[in-house]
Amino acid sequence: MKFLENKFCSPRMPNNIDLTKEIEEEVIPPSYQFRALSRKNVSLQAKEWGLNLCQLGVPVVLVCIAGMFQILFNIYVIAAFTSGEHIMTKPTLNTLNNGSYAYGNATDDWEYYDLWHSEPQWTQSIGNLTQTGGKQGMLGEIRQFVNTSDTDPVTTYTPWYEYIADENDMLDDITQQKSYWVQMQLANQKKPVCYSCPFAANIFNSVEFGNDSTSPSNIDYQVLIETQLPDTNPFDLEHTLINLIDVAFLRYATSNSEWTILTWSQPLPYVEQAPAFDIGSFLGLIMYPFAVSFVMAIYVNAIVREKQDRLREMMRMMGLKMSWYWFVNYLWDFLLYALIIGTMILVSVAFQLRMFTQTSIVLWVVILVGWGNAQVALSFFVSTFFNKARTATIVAYVLVIAGVIFSYVLNATVFKDNADNPFVYSIFFLYPPFACYRAIYLIGAGCTVLQCPQLNEIKIGGEL
Repeated sequence: MKFLENKFCSPRMPNNIDLTKEIEEEVIPPSYQFRALSRKNVSLQAKEWGLNLCQLGVPVVLVCIAGMFQILFNIYVIAAFTSGEHIMTKPTLNTLNNGSYAYGNATDDWEYYDLWHSEPQWTQSIGNLTQTGGKQGMLGEIRQFVNTSDTDPVTTYTPWYEYIADENDMLDDITQQKSYWVQMQLANQKKPVCYSCPFAANIFNSVEFGNDSTSPSNIDYQVLIETQLPDTNPFDLEHTLINLIDVAFLRYATSNSEWTILTWSQPLPYVEQAPAFDIGSFLGLIMYPFAVSFVMAIYVNAIVREKQDRLREMMRMMGLKMSWYWFVNYLWDFLLYALIIGTMILVSVAFQLRMFTQTSIVLWVVILVGWGNAQVALSFFVSTFFNKARTATIVAYVLVIAGVIFSYVLNATVFKDNADNPFVYSIFFLYPPFACYRAIYLIGAGCTVLQCPQLNEIKIGGEL
């Protein structure tokens, strides 16, 4: 101590010498500072092993949740959609009680089969077919059966037609009746049923018959099928109604009631396919932002704790340069981030999650490396506002959770309708995490519908 006093207080020593600078340069070289700070970080983090293990485990757990759902979804898809080719059975004629054939259905089993028809001007040739059995003109050639489902003591017949002169009047009338019955049934908490609505209707654009059975005739008509109300089968109704009109037209035009036309409609053979949906990617666009962001709380906690316990001030008094302090903390934080991200990627690949197995690796490198640097810088910035480690850690977690949720809401709502508005994005990306969350959302949304983005799809000025 006496030596130091003599050295520093010697009258021969110039007054303009910076003693602190001299000590730092001579006593604490940069390599020593780097090693000392690295050992300090290892020592402090070793004491917080529980917190670090939790931070490493949370991303793994989140990815495992998405992976388990992916496994269960794959099991369901394999069980439900690998039964091979499914071909519709060939049509068979339904035999009636009298041994003849029906037009697509066993018409004696029809329930209240009411058909409406409309044409610009009613003609005797088109005729009509009434519920009481009255027959006239072309429609009179349609065969009727006793309506066994009708509880009325008066015998009624099915199918039958009701004539309406104007097409628009017919459609308006059907709409009003359906609206009334549907609203009434829903008000009574029952399934919607319209007892007065027709099952189908015809609009006759033009019908012309020759003077005799050898003269040319033509017919132009439309078929309207009920598809909304229950207890109807649009697929059967369509070809049944076509059969009714075609047979009636042919018989009336040729004056030969023996003619029969049977038209069947059925789909071509097809193979059932798995749904174009990936459950793992859908969960990933929600889970991955949390997985890559929770580590920020560790960064903030470590810096604020050193500030709270005066460790940083003590190190500065011993000659530490703050540039080395921030540089070593940056390296340590990025190393910890890389360890967590690497573990997350390995688990994702192990579960064969599409977001990592089918998305360009270059995209992920750019996104994750960029976010890693931005996250460390953001944690340094946040740490400057706090002197208590507990408060800083809580705020960091709140920022992460609120930021991910808020970003997801914006991505699913605002950006969905403003995808081409650069002003919206420029405001959104002022907060650094939102850029990372948006990129993960776009990758997850694409992979959810089995369209993971690739590097050759990236365009200058695009979002990715």
